[in-house]
Amino acid sequence: MSHTPEPWIAFYANRDDKETILDSNEDGCGGYFATLHGTKETQRANAARIVACVNGCAGLNPAAYQELIDSVGYLIGAAKAAGVISPIVDKAERAYDRAIAQASA
Repeated sequence: MSHTPEPWIAFYANRDDKETILDSNEDGCGGYFATLHGTKETQRANAARIVACVNGCAGLNPAAYQELIDSVGYLIGAAKAAGVISPIVDKAERAYDRAIAQASA
């Protein structure tokens, strides 16, 4: 599956008083994606968040993240099950737990 290439931009259009999400190509604005609803403040906040997420993930394979997360969890679990007591394992476990908590918040 493919998507429209980055960068995407948020654009405030006076037409209909709505925030709009567009893609940006070498010629300027290429395509229109969405018109957001709600208060002007909410529209702008939502548009900024969507655009930041899309542009921040440029070049990344989102399907690989769950496998990476699972692998780290399995490694920590295996080390603890094998009785490996180490500041490195403890630090890795704390970092893993924080990352999962932040991603779930």
